[in-house]
Amino acid sequence: MQILGLTRAGSSIDLYIYEDGQKLGEVRLGRGSLIWTGKWKGQNKSLRLRWHKFASLMNGIASGEIKLRIPNA
Repeated sequence: MQILGLTRAGSSIDLYIYEDGQKLGEVRLGRGSLIWTGKWKGQNKSLRLRWHKFASLMNGIASGEIKLRIPNA
């Protein structure tokens, strides 16, 4: 996906994540970071990751250095 408008500071693209018709959360992809917003114990919670931190996290998961705890998987 290539969106030329994302090259400007302050711009982003919002993705809404659904499963079986139920909204799980939102991902906001921006020039400097991504933000995940979803519900945790009935409250809206957000997590912001800079791109370098996100890349490090994904590399750690792929290499097995970081273990994910996924409930009900």
